[in-house]
Amino acid sequence: MNRLKEATDKARKVPPGFMFYLEDAKALRGLSPEDFRTVMFGLVDAVETGELLENDGSAASVAFYLLWPKTERDLQKYNETGEKRRAAANARWHPS
Repeated sequence: MNRLKEATDKARKVPPGFMFYLEDAKALRGLSPEDFRTVMFGLVDAVETGELLENDGSAASVAFYLLWPKTERDLQKYNETGEKRRAAANARWHPS
């Protein structure tokens, strides 16, 4: 990844990835490979761009919308942790 892209990602607070839990993987075993792929790439797109998968009632969209709240919660926690660490570093290196 080039430095400009890396800096842009940090400025947008796009994490390097997202958590995918084993319990979720077990629940998704019943999906077809194509539906599983749709769910996973839907999550990737949602994390990177904020654009959510269309909720069309398909098995893939149902699975996506079951996973998305947990993924979104993890992303929020990631961002909050980053903010706390940034504030602590700023306080340490730039005391008032």
